[in-house]
Amino acid sequence: MLAAVELADLHAAMDALGDRDRRLLEMRYEEDLTQAAIARRLGIPEGTVKVRLHRARAKLRLLYVGASAPT
Repeated sequence: MLAAVELADLHAAMDALGDRDRRLLEMRYEEDLTQAAIARRLGIPEGTVKVRLHRARAKLRLLYVGASAPT
């Protein structure tokens, strides 16, 4: 389980993402949808979902590391 500070950093990083990236990550991890289910819901190819999720996770990783870095 994440500590309160880590959770706050994660929420800050999620808030810094664009709407599309944030929504994709929410569908995948909060709603626990598969990539195929996300593709059907959004009406886009599954390969597009895979690429967008990969890029969204990379952006989130950079933002999270930046948010949790000591000042």
